[in-house]
Amino acid sequence: EYDRKQVYQIRCGHCDSILTNRGMNAVLLSDRSVQLFSTDLVPNTVGFVQGDYSAASCTCRVRDTACLVCGNVVGYHVNVPCKVCLGQPNNGHYWMFRSADIKASQ
Repeated sequence: EYDRKQVYQIRCGHCDSILTNRGMNAVLLSDRSVQLFSTDLVPNTVGFVQGDYSAASCTCRVRDTACLVCGNVVGYHVNVPCKVCLGQPNNGHYWMFRSADIKASQ
């Protein structure tokens, strides 16, 4: 299923900097109504913000990421996935981008 998905260029929605050229459309595993984008490689265009916290809709441990150019939060990294999320079909992407904070193009 995942080999047929489109690959997107993800840009910061605040400053238009390229964040990754390996983005994929995704959904939040614990709430499939939430649309996201993800990548499988560590982006060198984002940095961590503060510390880990528990995700809102499951017990995954996540940490926000921000664009290194403008400093705005654009997503998060799943540091420790919970058993519920690991038990669902996933693409192994743990670098997530919030749709409201990015621009995606093919």
